[in-house]
Amino acid sequence: MTAPLKALVVGAGYMGRLHLRALAALPDVGSVLVVDPYLPTNSLPGIPTVGSIDEAAGLGIDLAVLAAPSPLHEQLGLQLAGLGVPTLVEKPLAVDSSSAKRLSNAFAAAGVPAAVGHIERFNPAVAAWRTAASGDHLVRLIGQLREVHTCRIGSMPERPIDTDVVSDLLVHDIDLVHWLLGGRFDQVQAQTRVIAGRPCADKVVVSARLNGLVTSGGDPGEGGTALLQQRASRLAKDRERWLRVDGSAGSLLADLVARRLILIHPGDRREVPVSSVDALRAELSAWCNLVRTGERGELATLDDGVRTARVADAVLRAASAGATVTIEEEAA
Repeated sequence: MTAPLKALVVGAGYMGRLHLRALAALPDVGSVLVVDPYLPTNSLPGIPTVGSIDEAAGLGIDLAVLAAPSPLHEQLGLQLAGLGVPTLVEKPLAVDSSSAKRLSNAFAAAGVPAAVGHIERFNPAVAAWRTAASGDHLVRLIGQLREVHTCRIGSMPERPIDTDVVSDLLVHDIDLVHWLLGGRFDQVQAQTRVIAGRPCADKVVVSARLNGLVTSGGDPGEGGTALLQQRASRLAKDRERWLRVDGSAGSLLADLVARRLILIHPGDRREVPVSSVDALRAELSAWCNLVRTGERGELATLDDGVRTARVADAVLRAASAGATVTIEEEAA
């Protein structure tokens, strides 16, 4: 029988506690520790706390989830890589692409498994999309891809916010566009809104061009391009999270809140079957499996996290300069 895994969660804030509960419920996990210097004594009954990452590593942990505030991801991630601890880093991988690249390089150099916690990849509506529309199947469903739209809006959460809306919310949809459509962001325009008294932007609207789309239906060198519109906000009263692609013959809409996938043709709307899997549990099960077997499944790589961070950087630069920013391909 395979020994149960020993897990560590770094950071016991909002997301950290969600990870703690989900990990503790997995049959593959035997024990869970937590490291958080700001955690009040006995605030998490039944979950042992340790004083530092070094102390936890000395106890022989098998994997970690880094759920500390985003500005600490690079510092703590480099420490975990140096100790040889397989680590799932909550999104965003880091606060900017330079930090993200240093983290990616560190885990690669150490030969340590790592992933980024882009949980929307495990949303049942997204999983159904992957099954129904992967590769050229999207072309068969909606024809030649023309436009892509994403929306992720809601009210200001009660938990402390340490990052702008781009790193907090928009990165989910940047990753989904990359992952589901196989293209890359080329040119980006953006506008942000900063509320008086707030330290960072809470709303962003993005217009971009996508290139290299394998799902366009066009001939090589002629197709592969689509327009992209994205919205993300923490200032709305209603909660919406969706991704829609429009093609020459129809549209495909994933409602990420209601967990519905809808195929739309003129005069016809059809629901695509969607499972009822819990996204966080599915993500953490995949993470445990990666540590045990090396099989990544749907988990985002650190290179995926770097690519998403590069687009997020470009969005903020475009908004600051009020100009179009071109994202160059990173040198190999």
